[in-house]
Amino acid sequence: MPIEELKIQEIRGQLEKIANGEIVYPIDIGLLTQKQFADINRYRSSAGLPTLESAVIVYVGRHHHKSRLADGYSIEDMVIQLQSGLDETSVVAVARKMTVLQNVTRRNDGYGNWVRDTVVLELTARKPKAEAFSAIPKGDKNSPKNTKPLN
Repeated sequence: MPIEELKIQEIRGQLEKIANGEIVYPIDIGLLTQKQFADINRYRSSAGLPTLESAVIVYVGRHHHKSRLADGYSIEDMVIQLQSGLDETSVVAVARKMTVLQNVTRRNDGYGNWVRDTVVLELTARKPKAEAFSAIPKGDKNSPKNTKPLN
């Protein structure tokens, strides 16, 4: 489900605290859609893994902030990446080592790229909830460190 405006403000605040070196704790930021929740549990069940017990998504943000800051992204960019990757239209994709939600619609990232925002989910550390561990703008060939924003 789309992230509510109040939760977007909480995410932004969480990332600002991280940037300031403050301690942060997990916050609930939204819910997986029924289809996303069912798709994740179908895969986990077929792989002999424990299923998710809750559709709630939590967010800490330390890894997301560290990774995207190193790429030159701003906090506002990070908020948009997370919001886009957790869109209700995003689909579950499972790889050998991770489960992700990937937006099926490309987004202009403001740096000359059309990206598909992908949120990496951690499914065991915050049990019974899923954690939005990081958000990756897949297809960002032009690094923000070396590119002036176009908007």
